[in-house]
Amino acid sequence: SPNNLTAGEIYDASASAIGLNSGKLMGLASYGKPRFFCKKFVGNWFDYNQLSAQEWINHCLEKAASQNYNLSNFGIKDKILDNINIDFAASTQKLIEEIILEATSTLKSSLENSSKNTDNLCFSGGVALNCPANSRIFNEGPFKKLFIPPAVGDMGLSIGSALGLYYNLMENKLIILS
Repeated sequence: SPNNLTAGEIYDASASAIGLNSGKLMGLASYGKPRFFCKKFVGNWFDYNQLSAQEWINHCLEKAASQNYNLSNFGIKDKILDNINIDFAASTQKLIEEIILEATSTLKSSLENSSKNTDNLCFSGGVALNCPANSRIFNEGPFKKLFIPPAVGDMGLSIGSALGLYYNLMENKLIILS
């Protein structure tokens, strides 16, 4: 979408900005520090935070310039381990983790205020491939049990939605085979 509304689109646009794919950005993030992270970018476009991926990238570059980073190495493949690139990756990783933690917390609150409260979370979609974010959901999130199915990409969303409806809204019993 033109406004990059989702956490996954922000992550993909950020990876693209430095010439990587999402998986490589996730790996590169472990080398840096989230020096450009800013809480104002955490949130849901549809509720209140209408900041785009390009605004995130611009914010990081402005912050880097104010901290005297060498911006000429931004996105240069031969300089991918330069501080600007690794700290940009780390900042983007932290942003995605914080967005996901806020989303799971909001979901838990919504469920607690409804008759459909649960301690279980099944997380899928493209961002569910992000191992550090999944670890934070598991360790810091509000759900006691976390399940990430093998088909976590966007193709898994339809499977998860169907199962959610089948077990939660239609109130069918879950049969566990041993």
